[in-house]
Amino acid sequence: IIRKALTAAGELIPDDISMDIKRLPPIFISYQWGSQKTVLKLKENLEQAGYACWMDIGQMGGGDKLFAKIDAGIRGAKVVICCINKNYAQSDNCLREVHLTISTSKPVIPLQMEKQTWPPEGVLGPIMSEYLYIRFYDRKNNDANYWPTDKFTELLGQIRYHVAPDPDMITQQYYN
Repeated sequence: IIRKALTAAGELIPDDISMDIKRLPPIFISYQWGSQKTVLKLKENLEQAGYACWMDIGQMGGGDKLFAKIDAGIRGAKVVICCINKNYAQSDNCLREVHLTISTSKPVIPLQMEKQTWPPEGVLGPIMSEYLYIRFYDRKNNDANYWPTDKFTELLGQIRYHVAPDPDMITQQYYN
């Protein structure tokens, strides 16, 4: 039942993981699975703004195949967005993704997803200390999304520096 549902949703990891890196989405979203709901909303908005994204959806096994897909996703990306919260900073899997991103010289855009010290405490601190982050968590004046509108605009500007949006993907909301 689960396999059938995942296949229908297009999220099943195929046995043949050979991926054409040139056809992978230009944006890889790295996040800790506990914040998946918020990150899915971010992915949806980025895609409406014209940027195809790849993110690992779910904790449904996958093992080495999942790690291989994540590896290919990072290597094929033009830019990696790191959605950092306290759990992200303590996650071995997220740390592996950051290390691969850095070692493959991919541009990193860190999003601070909750109030925390910057750089984050722990092993991730020395790595992230070199990057400017976008404070992406203030909801005071914006109930529609988790993030302030001006911060999403800032994110789009940073992404645009590395990759142009796909005009065919842009929805009316993001034409301006």
